[in-house]
Amino acid sequence: MASLFTFAGILMTIVGGVLALRSKSMGLEILVLGLFCLLIAFLA
Repeated sequence: MASLFTFAGILMTIVGGVLALRSKSMGLEILVLGLFCLLIAFLA
């Protein structure tokens, strides 16, 4: 379960980072969501 959150978190962080560089509106939200998933994976 933790590995799933880690994979999703890394993927969302990368996608969010790319989107944040291109258009700042939605990318930051995805970036924060990805970091949140990584935090859950770290704590689980």
